[in-house]
Amino acid sequence: MDQGPNSELEQLRSGYLAALDRYDEAVSTMRRVMDEADLATRIMREHALTSAPMADALGGLPADVIRNRLSDSTIELERSRHDAQRLLFSILVGEGMTMTEVARNFGVSRSLVSRFVREQTAAP
Repeated sequence: MDQGPNSELEQLRSGYLAALDRYDEAVSTMRRVMDEADLATRIMREHALTSAPMADALGGLPADVIRNRLSDSTIELERSRHDAQRLLFSILVGEGMTMTEVARNFGVSRSLVSRFVREQTAAP
């Protein structure tokens, strides 16, 4: 089986497509969780406009669950974004772009591009 540069690039592309799928799913999850948090905020705001005790509004709102889901979905969104970006940077460098060119195109430092490419090389 060919393990040359083209084969490596194809493996990176395949990994990149999978990473984009994970990112899309993370974005969808984040939107759903943010909609839940938005609803909870609107309920609390509407309750605050009344003279009823604020504690009365807490009974039906699982604030701890919403907070945990927001935290978890944010972590997964960032993890999937990082994975996709790491793979993309590695593809671009593998196709011949310099790390400086990649950095300029993405508005990041060359050292960050270098670190991401090293991370990808070390990834299983």
